[in-house]
Amino acid sequence: MTSRSPGPLLLTGASGTVGAALWRALASTWPGQVLAIGRTPPPPGGPRLARFTPVDLADPDAVTAFATHIAAGPPVSALVCAAGLDARARLSDFTSASAAECIQINAWAHVELLRAAV
Repeated sequence: MTSRSPGPLLLTGASGTVGAALWRALASTWPGQVLAIGRTPPPPGGPRLARFTPVDLADPDAVTAFATHIAAGPPVSALVCAAGLDARARLSDFTSASAAECIQINAWAHVELLRAAV
């Protein structure tokens, strides 16, 4: 039996607090490439063996474009979903627009990336 290197790991939310910590940890332990995405670029000096691409998960067109890019590459071995939108608000302050943004970022964007990865 031969072993093969795993495909890339895709990490969403890499420029956030939790995502950045995961990015550093995964870049030093994942045996393959780490593909990190986030809304804003992280500070300079990101982990080696990792590639950062700015992707705003609130933008469906940006998610679709990146998903198309992922689907054209080698199969993704793992998807780590660290991106998310905290939508805590009083019910009277919660609007259909804020609900749609929350669902897009927290659910639909990740579903589209998962579909592209497999």
